[in-house]
Amino acid sequence: MSPHRPKTESRAFDQDRFAEAVNLAVGRDTYRVAGRRLGISAATLCRVFQGKTPDVETFARICARAKLDPSAFIDLTYETQR
Repeated sequence: MSPHRPKTESRAFDQDRFAEAVNLAVGRDTYRVAGRRLGISAATLCRVFQGKTPDVETFARICARAKLDPSAFIDLTYETQR
C-alpha cells in the first residue's frame, strides 16, 4: 500500500507522519484486512491515507492497535508558535 496523498499544511496534528506510520504498520495488507486488524473500516483507513484527519476515537484506536505513540503525531507547542 503506497498511498498518493497531497501534502497537508503545517498544523498541530501531523497527518502525513501519521499516515506514513499507519502505512508501515499495516504493511502489504489490503485496506479491508488492515482495517479489521486496526478496528476500523476499510473506508476509514482509506480516508487516513487520503490525508483526512481521523476523529479522536479513531486516532486512539489506530494508535493502540498499531502500537503507535500518539504524541509522535501531535505538536503540543503549536499554539505557542503561532
